[in-house]
Amino acid sequence: MGGPQQAWDDGSAPWLADVKQLLRQAVEDGLPVFGICLGAQLLAEATGGRVAPSEDGPELGARLVGMRDVAAGDPVFWDLPMSPVVVQWHWDQVVDLPPGAVLLASSPRCVHQAFRVGECAWGIQFHVETPPAMVERWVLADTDGVVEAGLDPETVLARTVAELGEVEDVWRTVLERFAALALARAR
Repeated sequence: MGGPQQAWDDGSAPWLADVKQLLRQAVEDGLPVFGICLGAQLLAEATGGRVAPSEDGPELGARLVGMRDVAAGDPVFWDLPMSPVVVQWHWDQVVDLPPGAVLLASSPRCVHQAFRVGECAWGIQFHVETPPAMVERWVLADTDGVVEAGLDPETVLARTVAELGEVEDVWRTVLERFAALALARAR
């Protein structure tokens, strides 16, 4: 899931190196992984990709991502709308995908929005699991950062909360497919 740590800086949290090692081992062993935001960044770093601060500043609030054609053949992304809405809240981004990774979604500000590493490890730079109270906590916790990004915190909050129903409608299926895949592999 997300967090304020920097995936590219193991010193930003004492547990990052261990999590990256677990992710690397999970991918090598073919265990299902679904990394969200910081989780995607850690997955990328763990498997040979690179994460860095976004040169264009943060991506915040409800935004559209564009599905790549290859997503139509993916086991969990296969029937998403071409431009689904997501919740963005990140200052860092995956700037280089791991070798052999499949790019599933992009946006103009962040090319690597969703990707798959191996057969069953996915990373999404955005959030799809956010209830309104969580978005409100993010805005309140980082009001200064939102303002520094040139955005109005109240507007970001209102617009994002207004899109959460659509986010859930689209992405629930992806998460259910992932859960079914993980359960099948566990058997």
